[in-house]
Amino acid sequence: MRHAAGLLLIALLISSACRRSPSYFAVPISSLPGSLAPLDGAKGVTAHVQQDTTVHVRYVLVASYPAEGVVHTLANRLSSLGYVPQESLSVESPLLSTPPSEWRSFGLSGPPRVAHQLVLAWRDNRSTVVAYELRYISPVSRLAEPWPVAPASGELELDGVFLPAPAAQAWARSVRATPPVPAH
Repeated sequence: MRHAAGLLLIALLISSACRRSPSYFAVPISSLPGSLAPLDGAKGVTAHVQQDTTVHVRYVLVASYPAEGVVHTLANRLSSLGYVPQESLSVESPLLSTPPSEWRSFGLSGPPRVAHQLVLAWRDNRSTVVAYELRYISPVSRLAEPWPVAPASGELELDGVFLPAPAAQAWARSVRATPPVPAH
């Protein structure tokens, strides 16, 4: 349950970084930190920074599910930059890394579609956090198809977030201050 809660918190963090707001400023791709530099083959790259210095990047790659090469490349890059995968949800470390074999699949509202999502996070010794959400979204012809439906294409969406230590610590405090949602 803690693992699922952590996954949800990371996904919310990434999606909140994607929202446009008055504190949102587009930045050149060349100014991204190395931890967010787009991987080879990236298309449609967009990047922005928020007033709290959180940096966000979004792009699409062609990669077959389950994108093991992409996960491996991200892990190697971040390891070489001094980042360590976050593997548990705790007060000291409110982020987690879902092992590459743990993709989550869920249906989406609107036209019948299924999303396959993987959320990964790393932290360095200064408490700077980098998180990635990898996602395939595929149409399904009917909801009665066997579940989970395999991705229909190799189009992989990546959202990356770089949280400098002060922003990551503020986010962690807000997570700790938020009461848990009771399970039903």
